[in-house]
Amino acid sequence: GPIASSVTVTAVVNSPDLVAGLSVTTPGGVATTLEYNESTVNYVATLTNAIGTAVDASNTRMTLTIPAVISGSSILGAIVPVLTNTSGSSTATYTCSPAAGTLSTSTIVCNQAGATVLKAGDFVTFTVPVSRPLTAGTFTNPPNVAVTSTTQGDPLPLNNAATATVTIDPIADIELVTKSITSANPAKAGTDV
Repeated sequence: GPIASSVTVTAVVNSPDLVAGLSVTTPGGVATTLEYNESTVNYVATLTNAIGTAVDASNTRMTLTIPAVISGSSILGAIVPVLTNTSGSSTATYTCSPAAGTLSTSTIVCNQAGATVLKAGDFVTFTVPVSRPLTAGTFTNPPNVAVTSTTQGDPLPLNNAATATVTIDPIADIELVTKSITSANPAKAGTDV
């Protein structure tokens, strides 16, 4: 006859909950506006391994898309990822591309080094300085940031992206030209000499 049996399945969360954050700062005046007399806007992206899952994150990636880049002209300053290691056990380090210099792309990608971990509750801050020339306007998406792991899933993927708003004020490009005319015959203004 039939044999009765039962199976108990327990789901274990084995993926970190990565959370993206993004803000914009400028040197003065209005915090999210690069004013005519300012040259650099900072995009501050965060990648957090939320404490809820208590799973180490590995092979994480931060992808930042920035607006207003003029390819071949806009300047990217040095990106220095800063680890906030409240657990005391995170070893995560990151390499970003492009790292600095004249931008030919509006996308910055920072990858976690292999064999390093970002412990639950810890986060990394990426300050990405971008300098003029930039296209003027108000931009809301981009700027945007996405955080993922190339080898792990995420139980709450809806918090893996964030956006911000930035306004780039135009600057005038004015050239002043003066002309001196010396003539043996004086002339009235507005006449050809």
